[in-house]
Amino acid sequence: MILSLFIRDKEFHLSCGNFEQIYTIKETRGMADKVPEDFKTFIGQLNFREIDTVLYSSGPASFTTARIMNSMLKGIKVVHPDMKFVGISHFVTYLSIIIKHHEQGAIAIPTMRGDYFICRFANSQLGTMYVDSEISNDTIISNNPVLENINLATQQYTINNSEVFIKNINFITNDLEIDYGITPEYSH
Repeated sequence: MILSLFIRDKEFHLSCGNFEQIYTIKETRGMADKVPEDFKTFIGQLNFREIDTVLYSSGPASFTTARIMNSMLKGIKVVHPDMKFVGISHFVTYLSIIIKHHEQGAIAIPTMRGDYFICRFANSQLGTMYVDSEISNDTIISNNPVLENINLATQQYTINNSEVFIKNINFITNDLEIDYGITPEYSH
């Protein structure tokens, strides 16, 4: 069975088998306390012995988001060293939804410093990632209505063997390295 975790803005998305949940966080600064608490509540419903793979959102994301995800994954890795960990770029997850509505454009994810991680896409393939302080009209930002009411952890699960995944393999991260934390490697 696969456990999928995704943090987006003020939401924590989880999916595992028949269990799905989206937890909302009141303010971004409260994420460090609330997300692990919500995760503990969620995994209380699961039989962890049946989980062999963890899919996780590997960024790009704000430092707080990456740090929280890193800490949770390290904890799971310590307790379950044989479990497989697969990081999936936020860009790939968003692209898998957006290409149903747009053939080309750019995906922008706020850095919380007033600028954005931006990645252009066309024909379901992502281009170069860069950080920019300006976004254009063809940009889909991470709180766009197209992305609302979708459990992005569930979306990661469907991406796992999809054409979007295969076409954008350079945007998929390495497996979790416990000694160094999460180290997403983006290339183009």
